[in-house]
Amino acid sequence: ATPAESPGAPGVASLLVTLDQYRALAASGERVTLLDVRTERAWSESDRRAAGAIRLPPDRPVESAAALALPRHDWLVAYCT
Repeated sequence: ATPAESPGAPGVASLLVTLDQYRALAASGERVTLLDVRTERAWSESDRRAAGAIRLPPDRPVESAAALALPRHDWLVAYCT
């Protein structure tokens, strides 16, 4: 994974993770949570969902993650289209 510019909250680390890297993390036993962060429109208009992904609206990701009590020390891998 490579560092990326993060428009999110200060102090929140951000990495670009490929699908292969995500699969390798999960296969290695790392705790990984997949997040679907598509806009409401894109999410509702699509009939495709990643198995096991948690819906996380993108407008306030840090607050939404806290409200969902997502694990702070696990890998949180977000995807959108």
